[in-house]
Order: sequence, then structure tokens, then C-alpha cells
Amino acid sequence: MKKSRILPNRSLVPLSLLASPLLLCASALAQPLLFEARFNDPSKAELLNGATLGPERSGVSGKPQDLSCLIDLSYYTGGVGPAVNPTTPRSDLSGIEELTVTGWYKATGEIKNDATLFSAINTQLMWEQSSGRWVWRVNAQPTNPMAKTMNWFKSGIPAPLGSWVNPGEWIFISMVWKRADNSVEFFQGSTAVPAALAGKKGVRPEAVEPLSEAAKTPRSIGNDASKKERPFQGNIDNLRFFSKALDLQAIELIRQADVKNEAPPLN
Repeated sequence: MKKSRILPNRSLVPLSLLASPLLLCASALAQPLLFEARFNDPSKAELLNGATLGPERSGVSGKPQDLSCLIDLSYYTGGVGPAVNPTTPRSDLSGIEELTVTGWYKATGEIKNDATLFSAINTQLMWEQSSGRWVWRVNAQPTNPMAKTMNWFKSGIPAPLGSWVNPGEWIFISMVWKRADNSVEFFQGSTAVPAALAGKKGVRPEAVEPLSEAAKTPRSIGNDASKKERPFQGNIDNLRFFSKALDLQAIELIRQADVKNEAPPLN
């Protein structure tokens, strides 16, 4: 099994540290941005057990110098699978009661097992193989230890593109959580199709606590943060967490910017 390694100068970085003038300009506008993983930006990423950076043009835009994260399971036989652990600074999550996550994924083929796209900021997005859709867990204090489904919000079926996974195609996904009504909305799009709401708003009866994150809590992309036994197979790009509930118009602007390999014009 491959050893972990640190690759400098190629990956996950907060907007305030980016060298690109275009991205620096956008950083002043993106106040709600908590965390960003753009794999073509100068920074560090810990690539574990077969996770790599894709070649040039492997990112969503397909443009030069646009890279993505690649999770390759060709050698995987079980146990600790590949993952990318971001090494970016932590943000203060105190008082955050809304969250928007946006990102892209492209499956190498059919997903035949439960798989985790990311585990970060006390949330986790997992592919539920039995139902063929994504489920998203948001930070919570369970009242019943046996309630394993607590605070898992499920994406709509069918998805706007007909499926949540079209192998070989970049899929854009976004989730918006509001603690006030304990709800999550899922959105889906692609490089050619605008983002659209995926099914009805998911609401759970259990209370969800405000977001929190211990200093040493692991963050992971392409796998479970702690177990790493549910790897996603394919490419992942441009993962972002925002500390507010963005509307569809703002989410669509992010999708459009990613297709052009530009920073989203947020305020």
C-alpha cells in the first residue's frame, strides 16, 4: 500500500492566500467562504493510499493548469482506501446556523458500494448505493444512540439530470442547510446544464445543533475522514463550504465560474 506523502505547492488553499490576481480580487467579496479545495491552486494536500492529482486539464473547465483530485481504486482490496486530507487553516464556526456546500464529481464508472465524497466541518456526504442517491449528515447531538438515520438528509429521486451519477460526466452538486427549520435542499447541474433543485426540501424532526469542529477533527475528500473504508472512485474538484444559505442564483453563479475556471463573484 502506498505511503502518505505531502505534495507542496499544488492544491487546497483559502481564497485569501491565492496568488492569482483574479482570485485575489474575488477574495474580498467571498466573506461567507469557510473552506475551499481547488486542486490547481498553490498549496498543500496530503494524498493518501492512491489518491493523486489528475493531469493538466483534468479539472472541471478542461483548461490548461486546471487540475482535479483523482481517487483511483484499481488496486484497492479493502481496508484503508485513498483520500485527500486538506491542510488549510481552520475557520471559526461559532454561531453558524446555515451552510451551503458546492462541488463537482465525476465517477469513473458505476458506484457499486457506499462511498463518501467528503467529510469536513462536521458534515459528511455519502453515496447510498442501495437507493442510488446522496445522503448528507449535518452536525447533531443524537438523543437516541440507536437512531442511525438521525440527521441524514437525502437527495431527491430522480435527479434533474436523470441520475446522480452519470459515469464520465462532471456533475455539479450543492446542498443548503438551515438550522431554523432543520431543512436541506439539494441542487444538481453539469458543465452544460444549469443548477436546479433536486426534489422536495428534506426536513428531519430531530434537532440539529449549531456547527462545531474540534481542532484536530480530520477533514477528508473522497473518503470517510476517520474510517477511510468507503472511497469514492473518480475525480473531485472545486469543493466549497459557505457559512450562509445561498439561493439558487448564487449557486448557479458558482457553477458558471467553475466551468470557466474563475473565482465565483460572491458578496
